Formats: sequence, C-alpha cells, structure tokens
Amino acid sequence: MCSDVENGTSYNESNRHALYYSRDPFEYTQNLIASRSAAENNAEPHWARMLIDTALLQALEYFTRDMDGQVTLVVLNNLDRALIIGAASGEQLKWIQRVVKDIEGTSTWLQTQIVIGEEKQKFNDPNQDYVANVTFPDMSFPLKRYSVDEVDMFRFQQMISDSERSCPFIIEGATSFWPALSRHKWSNLSYMRRAVGHHRLVPIEQGKKYTDEQWSQKLVSFGEFLDNISNSSGSDKPCDYLAQHNLLKQAPALKRDFILPDYTQVETGRRAVSVDVDDNVDGVVVNIWIGPSGTISPLHYDNFDNLFAQIFGYKYFRLYSHRETANLYPYPPGTLLVNTSQVDVESPDIKKHPRAENAHYLECVVKPGDLLYIPPRWWHYVRSLSTSASISMWF
Repeated sequence: MCSDVENGTSYNESNRHALYYSRDPFEYTQNLIASRSAAENNAEPHWARMLIDTALLQALEYFTRDMDGQVTLVVLNNLDRALIIGAASGEQLKWIQRVVKDIEGTSTWLQTQIVIGEEKQKFNDPNQDYVANVTFPDMSFPLKRYSVDEVDMFRFQQMISDSERSCPFIIEGATSFWPALSRHKWSNLSYMRRAVGHHRLVPIEQGKKYTDEQWSQKLVSFGEFLDNISNSSGSDKPCDYLAQHNLLKQAPALKRDFILPDYTQVETGRRAVSVDVDDNVDGVVVNIWIGPSGTISPLHYDNFDNLFAQIFGYKYFRLYSHRETANLYPYPPGTLLVNTSQVDVESPDIKKHPRAENAHYLECVVKPGDLLYIPPRWWHYVRSLSTSASISMWF
C-alpha cells in the first residue's frame, strides 16, 4: 500500500481523514436546515444551495484523491441528501446526476455491493405475485370509465376544460403499452433495485397515513425499502411508503419505462406548472408512489389537474367535489394540513363530523393500464389494496 510521504500514514487512511474534515460544512448545513421551519428555509434558500455545493465539493475531493470503498457510499448518500433536502434543480441537479453517474460507473467497490444486493434479492421470488388475494371493496357510486379509443385529445380537452363542472373519469388501457407495464419491469423488484440503485437514499413515509400521530419520515436506502415492502405481508410493522417523490431525478433511466401522455399537453388556461422548469418533464410534475398493501393517503385535494397512472397492483379511490368542502371538515387555515380533511373516510365519526354523512362522492379501483383524471381541488382518498406502483402527473 502506498504511503503518505509527509506523515507516514497510509494513502487510504489519509483520504478518509480528509473526507471526514470536508464533511463538517455539509453536516453543519444539513443540521441547520433540519432545525428550521419550512417557511424559514424558503425565506433563505442559500442554505439549500450551500448543502448542494458542499456535497459536490465532497465528490470533487473523492475524485481528486482517487478514493473507493465505503467512503463511496458516504459521498453518494450525501449527494442524495443534497438532492432531496436541498431540492436540487436546474444546473445543480444536472451536476449531481452527472457526478452520481460517474461514481457509479467507476467504483469497483460499489459494483461489488450491487452484486451482493442482487444475491440478497434472490431470497425473494422475482416473480412473486404481489397482487394475490386482493379484496376489492363494494362500490355504490362508481365513476365513469372510457376506453382509450373513446377519448382523443379534442374530447379530453372538452371533458376537462371547465374545472368547475368537470368530473373525475378513467381512461382504460391508456398506458398499457408503457414498458413499465408491458414488460412487467416495475413489478420486478430486482429490475427496480438495479435501475435505481439499492444504495441510493430515498424519502420514506412510515405509518399508515400522514395524519396519524405515529407517522414519520426518514431517508433509507432503496434496497432496504424494497426488502421491507416485499416482506411486509401480514406484518404488524408500520408501512413503508415511497410517496409523492420524483424518483426520476435520482434514476433518470426510469424515464425510458413510460411515455408522458399527450393529454398532459392540453391547454386549459389554468396550467399551474411552468413549462420551462428544468426538473419537470415538459411542464408536468411527475411523482412516483411505491408501497405495500394498506398504505393510505388521507382525504385531501391538490391545486393541479392530475393524471394518475397505475403501473402494477390496485388502489381504491374515493373522490368528492370541491362543492362538498363544507361537509368534509378541512384542517384550519394556516396549518400544514389545510388541504386535508379531518374525516376518516372509511370509518367516519358521525358524532364528531355529522355533515360528512351527507357528502356525495364517486369511487373506483384503478388497475394496471388505467389513467385516472382528477380535476383541481377535487378531494380524494386513496388506499392500496395490494403492493403497487403508480405515477402521478400534475399539469
């Protein structure tokens, strides 16, 4: 092993010490951001930029000192933290993606870890049926379904142009040709492990729904997350849910597995997403949802037009018009949950929320290939009936 001429320490040891000291600015910035409110961080975005810059500085040190080994994981994890916590976009996002690609392509240690991760995955059947024994709820007020041949661009525009009068509907088979579905890519956890990287950090919600007191968020490796959901059947452990996360930022290769529907380019005059933002896809906010059976998104609304594509598995939706808001008991204005209802949709407390009993709704189960349209400000509640993966597209 080569030695450091000046102090006699091993080359790898001196590298490790150098990286340790360069981590201090990153850790300081990360802890500072974590200690502040979202409003404070939004008011002073330079701290997020510093988090990203210090993570990139670590990566520069990694390359210039020709490091490899476990330190590779430290550098990659901090780049993920910078991307997620710092909300990297534009040129900063492109730099992170480029550096991650270079590290993943040159680290022999990391390639070994990928093989170990794939060997571990073999203990789980890659063809495991994650949607076996699904119990489908009885539905009293199903929403309308159309075949993809019935809804061309002109008709779609007519159906959604008036947000005050438009209603949710499903276009069946609209995404069946996507490689994510047609080749069953995303239901194969071994494929997902390699496409994303089992070592990459992702934000996970832990708990059945975000309104529970026990609910929490954390960053875990994608491989650990996949292991948890593939072994979650019948478990009493809190659900792990990758919810509303733009995984494409971390794994651009996944973009090859789906095609943005032409419907998202329809102009309604109310487009809320800027078409020139670098980290969006043609002016569409794309988020990915992966989780086991039993995960719940409480009744809430979004301000965007939403096309929700089911990749594999099944989810139950219940949807309420914005005209039902008074019957749905939103959390008070000024709170973080202002767009969320206090009503437990499938088990309402009528004494506490008596008007909820009078609220009219539509419902559906989305299956692979379905494209569900949800108008802006329509309340929707979602429960996973099986392990599933979905893509939401706000436009």
